[in-house]
Amino acid sequence: MLQRKRRTRGHVIADMGVHYVAYTIARAGFISTTAPLGGDYGVDLYLFTFDSHGFQESDDLHIQVRSSDQFDRIADGRAVIRVERKHWDYWQSEIYPTILVLYEATTELSGWVNLRDYAAGESIGTGRTITIHCDLTQPFDVQCVHRLAARKREVTSKLRRNPYDV
Repeated sequence: MLQRKRRTRGHVIADMGVHYVAYTIARAGFISTTAPLGGDYGVDLYLFTFDSHGFQESDDLHIQVRSSDQFDRIADGRAVIRVERKHWDYWQSEIYPTILVLYEATTELSGWVNLRDYAAGESIGTGRTITIHCDLTQPFDVQCVHRLAARKREVTSKLRRNPYDV
C-alpha cells in the first residue's frame, strides 16, 4: 500500500490561524507574506507596512501564529501556551519585536503578545520551554495592526538616531 501524507485537524487549524492573520493585515491596508522556511523556524508571516501616503516603509515585523481548537486557560481567563526555548531565544535576538498571535478556531477569538514587551515584564526562567499567557479579549484586529505599525516606526526612528539605544 502506498504511504501518503495525511492532512489532520491540526494542519487545518494552523492554516486557519495564519489566513486569519494575513486577512486582518490586508484589511489594515498592509501586506503579509509567509516565511520562506515556514513556521517550524519560529516565524510564520512577515508584515510589511506603508505610510499614510501609501509608500512602503523600511523593515518588517515577524509574526508567529499559534492555533488551537481551544487553548488552556488560567484563572483570570488568559490563554496559556508553551514554546520551545530555541524559538524564544530566536525571537529575542531579533531587532524588531516578534508578535505572537493566538487563534482559537472554535470561538474564532484571537489575541496577541509583543514578545519583547512580554520578556521585560515576566519571569521567563531557564527551562527548555517558556510558558506564555495571552489575553484573548485583546484581539488581533485592524486597530492592533495599526498600533504595531506605529510601534515599528518608533523603533525604526530610534535605530536611525542611535542604533545602540533600542
